[in-house]
Amino acid sequence: MADIAKGKRPHVLAVPFPAQGHVTPLMKLSRLIANHGIKVTFVNTQHIHHKILASLMLSDQDTKDKEEDSMVLTSIPDGLPPDDDRNDAFKLIESLRSTTAGSLTDLIHKINCSNSDEKVSYIMADITMGWVLEVAERVGAEPVGFWPAAAATLAVTLHIPKLIEQGNFDGNGNISRFWKDREKTSLRGFFGEVVRVPSGSTELFSNEKRKKNGGGIFKSNKHYQET
Repeated sequence: MADIAKGKRPHVLAVPFPAQGHVTPLMKLSRLIANHGIKVTFVNTQHIHHKILASLMLSDQDTKDKEEDSMVLTSIPDGLPPDDDRNDAFKLIESLRSTTAGSLTDLIHKINCSNSDEKVSYIMADITMGWVLEVAERVGAEPVGFWPAAAATLAVTLHIPKLIEQGNFDGNGNISRFWKDREKTSLRGFFGEVVRVPSGSTELFSNEKRKKNGGGIFKSNKHYQET
């Protein structure tokens, strides 16, 4: 890293989306990064931050001390009143979109002014909060996107504009010609009926009748299953 070459300690600012399935995997990755001597500041919303601190109070003191040496936990407001419902994802996202950029920028300036050798050099943010990566560009840090779910899910998400452009989905997310095109190349009768024949029925499958009944099953587009 260029920062190491200059004698400065690399500093990663990690910003998860405020939900358990997003915070936990990014925190695990942040700990691995911190174990390599890289400074990590983990930024939660105040609501999530208080929950994590309460959890750490119940954990082993030695473990907590080691974590504090390698990773700093801090918080920013999410823009919602303390008693508001944070399970409403759409409401939470809209509030975060309008408040986090300014709060993060102020936090980064504060960090950079406090220690010139540990300025924030990378901002690793959950892609769900993509606007945070724009903050990285404004403050001169390298943006790093993090996706907590399966890679296949990310691939599908990134291809949604192309799928809409090709007519596979409409603007409302409804499947249009996707399955119709697949029907042309799929095995006919894949979800069709099944012909069941009693096991050991020698009369039915004599050489002559085998061809006759086999041809009939083929033409009917039904599956054969011996029972």
